[in-house]
Amino acid sequence: GMSYASWKWNGGNNLGGYNVKYGAYCKMNAQMQRSRFWHREFGGYLMDDGSYVKSALRHSSKYHYDFNGAYKDLDAIQIEHAVSRVHTHWTTDNTTYYYNGQAISAEEAYVYQDIGATVTQKQTYLSFSPEDKALYGNTMLLNRVGGGLYSNWGGTPTTTMFSDVFLRFFLFPYIP
Repeated sequence: GMSYASWKWNGGNNLGGYNVKYGAYCKMNAQMQRSRFWHREFGGYLMDDGSYVKSALRHSSKYHYDFNGAYKDLDAIQIEHAVSRVHTHWTTDNTTYYYNGQAISAEEAYVYQDIGATVTQKQTYLSFSPEDKALYGNTMLLNRVGGGLYSNWGGTPTTTMFSDVFLRFFLFPYIP
């Protein structure tokens, strides 16, 4: 149906220059849907044959995907054939401010800072975060509007963005 058409004719079979099998595309698409619903980052590894190895849920959290832990779950053959890390970003570019552990508005943050109070902040990213770019090798990102491949193998780092090739049907669009 729609999933096959999106994979075959909308570019889902080639992400960032890597061929992707239909089953792998479906797994990544499902992870993006779950990511958006559960507000968690999910991930795995794209293999050189176009298949996809999903990583365990224990490596997932709200704003971070633990590739160090996920890598330890791969066997020797999978490690040899992995061509890219893959993970989701469910949110958009945003800064959230906190005072005493409670989320506050930017205006409130400025008032608290003016009186000398400690205000912390959490930055979220639609695209590649500085943490993503610190990983060596290829990192593929799937987000709300498309995705991209960041590579820092060897020479100058490159970023290749791709248009939305995944199905974005979301039953509850009123949930941020």
